[in-house]
Amino acid sequence: MLIRRLPWLFLAAAAAAGAAGCRWSARSGLPDHIRTVSVPMFENRTGEYGLETALTEALRRAVIQDPRVRLVNGGADAVLSGGVTAVRRRPVREDRDDRPAAMQAVVVARFSFYDEAEGRWLVEDAEIDSAQASSARGLYSVAPSPRQRPEAPALDGAIEALAAEMARRTLGMW
Repeated sequence: MLIRRLPWLFLAAAAAAGAAGCRWSARSGLPDHIRTVSVPMFENRTGEYGLETALTEALRRAVIQDPRVRLVNGGADAVLSGGVTAVRRRPVREDRDDRPAAMQAVVVARFSFYDEAEGRWLVEDAEIDSAQASSARGLYSVAPSPRQRPEAPALDGAIEALAAEMARRTLGMW
């Protein structure tokens, strides 16, 4: 009998919450006036070439995947900006001789999300790293030869995880 009443109880609770001043939206709480987002080129404050381009493009792809907003070049309702501040390589496993056998590339960035329409920061100068986003991304085995660069795909994975987490914290944080 209780199972038949659950939908009605849910509707009654939703109506009571609405009467109490709570607001619910199909847009997951992202302010209703934010329908377009701009992602200008991120800055690169590291010695690693091309990280700013890779992160900006990954972040733009993450924004495009969110059906609530549209990516635009200018005149957006909100701007997602920032810069890559560091790349760290940390050992996660050692071999028998105590040399690193597996490493993790960790990309660190700072970002801000500015509401142009209301003239206020939604996120201001927050720091995030790819290890916070995904502990499994950015892993690579140490190359037997210095000419091989096994960390390149690991950096790509770390950047993708970082961009997805930035999009979640800005567009999906509500």
